Amino acid sequence: QFTTEDLTPLCVDLTFPNNGQTDVAIISNISWEVDVNAVGYVLNVGTTPGGNDLVNAIDTGNITTYSFPNNLPQNSTIYINITPYNLLGNAIGCVEQSFTTELFVPECANLLTPLNEEIDVPISTGLSWTNSDHADGYILSVGTTSGGVEIVNAQDVGNINNYAFTENLSDNTTFYVSVIAYNTEGNAVNCNEYSFTTEIVIPECTTLIIPFNNEIDVSVNTSLTWNSVSNASGYTISIGTTPNGSEIINGLDVGNVTTYVPLIDFTDNTMVYVNITPYNSTGNSLSCNTEQFITEDRSIRTPAFFTPNGDEFNQFWKVEDPKKEIKYITIFDRLGKLLYRFKTDSNGWDGTFNGENVPTNDYWYLIEMVDGTIQKAHFTLKR
Repeated sequence: QFTTEDLTPLCVDLTFPNNGQTDVAIISNISWEVDVNAVGYVLNVGTTPGGNDLVNAIDTGNITTYSFPNNLPQNSTIYINITPYNLLGNAIGCVEQSFTTELFVPECANLLTPLNEEIDVPISTGLSWTNSDHADGYILSVGTTSGGVEIVNAQDVGNINNYAFTENLSDNTTFYVSVIAYNTEGNAVNCNEYSFTTEIVIPECTTLIIPFNNEIDVSVNTSLTWNSVSNASGYTISIGTTPNGSEIINGLDVGNVTTYVPLIDFTDNTMVYVNITPYNSTGNSLSCNTEQFITEDRSIRTPAFFTPNGDEFNQFWKVEDPKKEIKYITIFDRLGKLLYRFKTDSNGWDGTFNGENVPTNDYWYLIEMVDGTIQKAHFTLKR
């Protein structure tokens, strides 16, 4: 008797890459040993042990190499099972083999929100971008010029693909965005810079600077000045003597200036109401407050008394004449004796006659106005 040879094929080993090899190129082909008894090989390849998501039971025939139709995933363990076969059957107990692909710099991420060159983007927008395979994180830069970083300066946001600004962006502004994926091998290269332009929003309200709100004793020939609003293209102004009144100025468009010089003086001792509304191409500011001020009282003011006693206070009797309406002032005693005559641009009367102090008493004055009218009353001198 005799026993014939066993022609059942044997298991084979990878020849390229070697079993357990690392840093294998993602475009790699694979090859394995030849078994003389095999007439063909069945190949399974996957990214998990026993997996076949990359190659599912492909019969390569009597060929011991295989070229993948697509690049292998990077930085991944690839699991391979090669089963030789012939007419007697398949090799038995073949051990799964594996290798690990290389890791290289990630691909560039693409901006998703807002879209590149999108316009009318809300000023409250955030940013989002595509995931880059094998990226450990992303470096974000945002500015208002190409390459600018004044909004976000090369900030490592970690391995997330979105970013929320801490405050609203400026309106009607073009922003430039750079998102650079990175891993331990380095940064993505030759990535595009993206841009978008924010919406135009209605401007905020402004406030008076000169005169300030509720100021009193304001000059009747005052100009009005207010704070500039960054996104305003102009301002309309209304002025009246009642809340929301406009009988002095009614919705005048003064353009993109922040000062207005009234054509005529305001009325003396009057509450003046001012409403200033910034506007731009989107619309007017909403619900802006009306502000007010009180003008000076320029009426003639005659003191009821004065005290020329040498203490340096209230030593002269002087008439206030802001509008220069008085021609002469004449002072008499109770008997009608002329004591002093002067103009309002002088220091006034010091309470003497011919160099001598006159006694404490009431004295009369006569004011001759430029228009020819006369005013007469009395005051008290106290020593």
